[in-house]
Amino acid sequence: MKRLADLREHLLAAPLGLEADTLLTFVDAGTVRRHVDGNSRSLSLTYTANVIAEQFNGNPVTVALFLWDWLEEFQPGLAPDAVTFEADILNTDAADIAFSVRMSETWAVETVNDDHRLTLQPEPRIDTDSLTGFSEGT
Repeated sequence: MKRLADLREHLLAAPLGLEADTLLTFVDAGTVRRHVDGNSRSLSLTYTANVIAEQFNGNPVTVALFLWDWLEEFQPGLAPDAVTFEADILNTDAADIAFSVRMSETWAVETVNDDHRLTLQPEPRIDTDSLTGFSEGT
């Protein structure tokens, strides 16, 4: 779940005032899929990533903005409504805010002398300008 760890670091570095001890990240409903093609092996992980900002006293929309900035680069192709959220309003100044999104990551597996080397693969990007054969609804 390297991508979720990277997302956490991105949010902590953003000018949101988030602190490591009040930013929780965890995974739900994960699956691991094994791919074998000749001598090539890889593992694909898909999971629901959960990000919770506890006692956040800023505008929750700013967290969503920085979350989407990261997702657009590292999880391209997500639906516009892929991120869901819940909030627990603690008082007039603070709330616990939870965001959830389905994420994926693929790891290439290379075995050399009984040593397994894992390499995180970039997410495929779809160039919508190069798609042909589709027309807008009539």
